[in-house]
Amino acid sequence: MKKNTEVPPLNAVVQFLLLLIALSAAAFILMLAGAPFWLILLVIVAVYIAVTTVPTFHTVYKSQNLRAIDRFLLRNYRKPIFNYAYNVGHGSEEEIRDSLRNIMDKSKSGDSRHVYGALLGVHSGDGDDVLAQAEKINPGPLRSYYYAYGHALNGDLEEARRIAGGISDDWMKHTIFAVIAKIRNKPDEFRHEAAAAKAASTGIQHYLLYHNFEKMKEGLTHS
Repeated sequence: MKKNTEVPPLNAVVQFLLLLIALSAAAFILMLAGAPFWLILLVIVAVYIAVTTVPTFHTVYKSQNLRAIDRFLLRNYRKPIFNYAYNVGHGSEEEIRDSLRNIMDKSKSGDSRHVYGALLGVHSGDGDDVLAQAEKINPGPLRSYYYAYGHALNGDLEEARRIAGGISDDWMKHTIFAVIAKIRNKPDEFRHEAAAAKAASTGIQHYLLYHNFEKMKEGLTHS
């Protein structure tokens, strides 16, 4: 994997200085207004939380800016979940599978372990494993998504389409339709469904879909 281990320090320094200026300005204004110490402290904490957590929340859950998400994942590469996501964009399939196994080792029980187990099956191309893991996920869109994915990998495309048609989350539904189009070698249909899935996704999920679709379309041939 070609991983850029050099994170530009300038952005972090600028962000820290801006945060320091914002906190100092807030404290100074409140002091001039004669605010009590407890209120000054409360405002400083609130400003700090807003400045440090809101951008992160937006990047992880709401952004469609691939470069911003990529930078965030690189900065947080040592955390297992972000390690997996970054490897999807930059690593080999074996590195992706290793990162999923690492997450599973740390998730001993519950849906989280089975979801990442299903993902491991997807990246291994093992439809039976995906279905076995999906069966253990609590009922909901994710369970249906992996049931559909497992059937698609096993070549049961009509069943995969039937299940996908009942999924409420658009990115999941269109992802399955894109996978089916990929297996059927229908490039135009694949591009249409992949675009719909990406448009309906945000944050790290958008990043994952983008890079997975880029890999999937390499095997398409025009008939």
